[in-house]
Amino acid sequence: MATRYYKPLRNGNDKIDCLTFSLPPGKSCPTAKKYKCFSSGCYGTKGRLAMPASRKLYERNFEMAKHNLPALEALIVKQLKHSRKEAVRIHVVGDFFSQPYVDMWCRIARNVSQKRFFFYTKTAELFDFSEFLSLPNVSGNNSVLPVYGGQCNFGTQFEIDELEDAMEKQGVPYTHCLCDKGYHDKRCGVACDACWKPTGEWKYVTFIKH
Repeated sequence: MATRYYKPLRNGNDKIDCLTFSLPPGKSCPTAKKYKCFSSGCYGTKGRLAMPASRKLYERNFEMAKHNLPALEALIVKQLKHSRKEAVRIHVVGDFFSQPYVDMWCRIARNVSQKRFFFYTKTAELFDFSEFLSLPNVSGNNSVLPVYGGQCNFGTQFEIDELEDAMEKQGVPYTHCLCDKGYHDKRCGVACDACWKPTGEWKYVTFIKH
């Protein structure tokens, strides 16, 4: 597979001033069926994320991740070292699908320690993220909340209010995304960096479903 002009990372949107990496929605998500997030309207199937150019990039990323991790890792590291962006969001679309793939991102974050890496995942119980989360420049957000048998961290206003009440009663720390509280002019990572701050352990960030 030719890689000369292939760049796995792309710039974030106007709200998120970082680089992003994505995989195809659904097929790269081991828990999509369990949490019904793809069938119920994954945002990776909407808007600019579903444009042909986006879909083509995600598919190519996935093929590289499945069949040539060393080459993908080298390309990502090279792109990061030539970028002035300070942070990387892993998986605007898609999720971790294997342990070797998790380990690849751990090596990248260790190799490019001047960058911050943050991600959401529904695979915390499937793979070992302990080494990855121990890095001082990595923030892992668990999308599966420790309430109601493992409810996901997004929903309607009513659902999120109930979830947050339950978490407060159980003493589970969480942060609500500022964009859902009327701060639509605030940039991610600037006015609100709840997702970006490394803690050495899983974090829980709630938000209203887009």
